[in-house]
Amino acid sequence: MPTSYEVIFLGQLSIIDSQANNEETAENAGGILGTYGTTGTPLFNNVRTLTAERQTEDDNNSYDVDNFGGYDSFRINGGAPQNFDAVAIYNATITYIDGTTASITAVVFQDVNGRTYLAPELTANADQAALTAAPIRSLQLVSVASNTGDAAGDMAANRIAGDFKAPVDGAETAQTMGVGFADGQNDRVTTGADVVYANGGNDTVVAGGGGDLVYGGTGDDTQHGDDGNDALFGDQGQDWLFGGTGSDTLSGGTENDLIYGGSDNDTVSGDDGNDMVYGDAGNDTGFGGAGSDTLYGGDGNDSLSGGAGNDSLGGDGGDDTLFGGDGSDTMSGGTEGDILFGGADGDTLSGDAGDDSLSGDAGHDTLLGGMGQDRLAGGTEDDTLFGGADADTLWGDAGNDRLVGGSGSDTLTGGAGDDVFGFDRAGGADTVTDFDMSDADGDGRTNDQLDVSALRTLDGRPVTAYDVVVQDAGGGSARLVFPEGESIVLLGVAPSQMTSAAQMFRAGIPCFTPDTLILTPQGQRPVTQLRPGDLVVTRDDGPQRIVW
Repeated sequence: MPTSYEVIFLGQLSIIDSQANNEETAENAGGILGTYGTTGTPLFNNVRTLTAERQTEDDNNSYDVDNFGGYDSFRINGGAPQNFDAVAIYNATITYIDGTTASITAVVFQDVNGRTYLAPELTANADQAALTAAPIRSLQLVSVASNTGDAAGDMAANRIAGDFKAPVDGAETAQTMGVGFADGQNDRVTTGADVVYANGGNDTVVAGGGGDLVYGGTGDDTQHGDDGNDALFGDQGQDWLFGGTGSDTLSGGTENDLIYGGSDNDTVSGDDGNDMVYGDAGNDTGFGGAGSDTLYGGDGNDSLSGGAGNDSLGGDGGDDTLFGGDGSDTMSGGTEGDILFGGADGDTLSGDAGDDSLSGDAGHDTLLGGMGQDRLAGGTEDDTLFGGADADTLWGDAGNDRLVGGSGSDTLTGGAGDDVFGFDRAGGADTVTDFDMSDADGDGRTNDQLDVSALRTLDGRPVTAYDVVVQDAGGGSARLVFPEGESIVLLGVAPSQMTSAAQMFRAGIPCFTPDTLILTPQGQRPVTQLRPGDLVVTRDDGPQRIVW
């Protein structure tokens, strides 16, 4: 077996041989228990080559632990000699790049400065197979199995070659890198878990099976994760990323990217640029990032966030949650019950089918409930809310809002501001919870207004105040009943406040149809152009000023 082999550098740690005169015992072996390597700083980037320099034990076949006769030494990557100090064996857990794990007994050694390394095994045993099965993200030293070195009390110098999985490095030109591809160091793309750096050029990477980690580098790259839980990063360029099967993590990077999560539960992110992001099947999490992005959740219960820019978000199937973020976003929940948050700026939110919850937040928003029993909240500023089919709940919140319940028996609350409550033909029995009958600006109209322009009489005319029947809805509230059966309950508005045509006119119900012409001293004018104080010609008393 060779005396030159691969090791993994764990870092400069506490000295495990704290008592130099204690012969072959690493007294502080427990002092370095813990986890080494993270997702951002994986151990597969710390593979080094050890070359033997001096061994004095066991017929010069082992590194001396007691160091009474001087230090044995080794070199790392051909560098200066490092004096060997101590070795210990640990019960340990390996975590690979795809998150899977394996339990091993790990041989860990140090030089006199605490530089600590994971060594390969003496033979091709199960532990060695685990060490080389896939690129290693981290190593957890769980407990000390032995603090006296190997069976002879030292550390054998002749060990198996190691062959830890290292990244596959592409060239700076366009390449196609699939299973079997080998780079200049003979690191290969396998059917297992791989790490691939495509580097420069417009590359195509087909990572194959296993949980793979792929970095596109510069250029317009196409990446396929295929099977396994993969992580694909487009980096620079206009990239196409396809996760395939497994729960994948895909990130487009800079410029305009196209990203498909594939089956299972994926995390997909467009990052910079105007990206197209598709979660596809599974319960996916999508982030648009900067730029004006398009995100589709696909099947499953998805969570989509547009981020900055004017984004378009579609939940499609499943119970989805959509966040517009900054910019003027367009959002569509799709089938089933969805939750939509508009975020900053003026957004358009459509619940589509299912019982949805829509919140406009900031900006001048338009909310469309669609089918199902929906809950709509406009948020700040002046919003427009349409409930759609079925019994919906609409809340304008702050600002001067327009609320239209649609078909079904809806509940409408304007909130702060001067609001307009609109009603559809065959809209059902609606309730307005906070109709404001006061006249703050003295214009002869109530602060809130009713818009009944869509309602008709039985002969098809637009309704006027003379077509409305006022009833007592109980609890001190008036019910307005229209010719085709629609009704509106105004909570807190007494029937006596809506008895006359003049009272209804002040609340927004016209006394004449919009196309009616009224004779004035200046000739005939549409009734919609007249205001209190204008002169009209009466039959008996000549010109008179309009009171209401």
